[in-house]
Amino acid sequence: MKGLNRATAIIERLTRARRIPTIAAIATAILAIAAIDHLTGPPLAISYFYLAPIVVASLVFGMGGGLVVAIACAAIWLGVQIVDDFDFRGPFFLVWSAAMRVAYFTTFAVTADWLHRAIAELSALSLRDPLTKAANWRYFEEYYLTAVSRARRGGRPLTLAFFDVDSFKAINDRYGHAAGDEVLKLVADAILPSIRPDDLLARLGGDEFALALADMDYDLSEEVIDRLFLAVNAAQRAYGRPVTFSIGIVTWKEPPEALRSALDVADSLMYEVKRGGKDGRAHLQA
Repeated sequence: MKGLNRATAIIERLTRARRIPTIAAIATAILAIAAIDHLTGPPLAISYFYLAPIVVASLVFGMGGGLVVAIACAAIWLGVQIVDDFDFRGPFFLVWSAAMRVAYFTTFAVTADWLHRAIAELSALSLRDPLTKAANWRYFEEYYLTAVSRARRGGRPLTLAFFDVDSFKAINDRYGHAAGDEVLKLVADAILPSIRPDDLLARLGGDEFALALADMDYDLSEEVIDRLFLAVNAAQRAYGRPVTFSIGIVTWKEPPEALRSALDVADSLMYEVKRGGKDGRAHLQA
């Protein structure tokens, strides 16, 4: 897992790199490798080093960018060999060597792009609940710690909500666990499009969900919660069975450092709603 996290962090830094400086760096690296190749001559093969700019191009610009750089590297490599009067023993061997170099470099570009996608998918799987596509506990805790640090540093509020599906055990008992899974997906699918990219929905286990709204004060978070209720109500009408949820919400001026402490407060509010008849909310400004 540590290796995956490290690889993901490196790839994320590369993919966020600015395009023009990256292109300039790739071009500079290729020309430097070509110059060294020319100075050392054919006896010292250094074509392996062309792979570095090819990998960077694949990560930053995708497979298309990697293939362009791969073909450019193959052409430059061939040009250096011709300038150095390398004996290809005839046109056929020259064309064959060029074709093999193109195949070698482009294969590496495709492989780098494939690995990039595979690592991204594995990273997403390690941070998301496979059923609902909401964040898992680990991802949510990391997000919360970052949000708390930002909130305290900038004096901004942070709203945290905790909720579960009303009478979820009865749904499982009456209709089966497959129906229960459908309900969980329904709730998540309704909520995820209704929140901002900077906010995070997490499934903490069973039918328990948590929602963090960064830089969101009491009034604004109430508007978001209104949208969530409307979205879930619309989804459950399409589903054909009554699905409601009870939610406890806390808007913190100074959120606690520990996620569990913050969730305990929201959890207590949620159970107040349960005792009051379910299908509602309790919102505290702390």
